[in-house]
Parts: sequence; C-alpha cells; structure tokens
Amino acid sequence: GVTPGKEGEHLGLPLLPDLRKAKEQLKPDATAVFVAAPHCGKAIEDAIEAEIPLIVAVAEHIPLHDILRVRLICLLT
Repeated sequence: GVTPGKEGEHLGLPLLPDLRKAKEQLKPDATAVFVAAPHCGKAIEDAIEAEIPLIVAVAEHIPLHDILRVRLICLLT
C-alpha cells in the first residue's frame, strides 16, 4: 500500500510513502486507486508519473476537470 508520509508494514504487507518508491521496490504491473473523489485525479497522475502500466480507479463523482487533466497527461506521455 501507499500512504504519504508512512513507511513500514500493515497487515504483514509493505507500506510505502509514494508510488515511485513502490514502483522501485515492488515492480507492480497494476495499481488500484481507492481515494476520495477530490483526491483521485492527483493519485492517478502519481501512478502515471511512476509509469505503472495499468491504473484502476474506484471512485464516483471525480471532478470533470481532474479527469480531463489526467486524459491530457495520458495523451502526452
């Protein structure tokens, strides 16, 4: 799991402070984003920047401007 500012273990699994560090240590093929809608856009952007190939976001009512920004980033990368 990734939680900003925290590192260690949770339920016997690694807990890392950011996706870039998770990418380096765990080499994931995918990520699931479980955050509140106002923070979902930033979480998806972080996953794109960490170059995680598959991103699944589970949130309703993500602000449209956030989704448009994420789509633009996807088109440019």
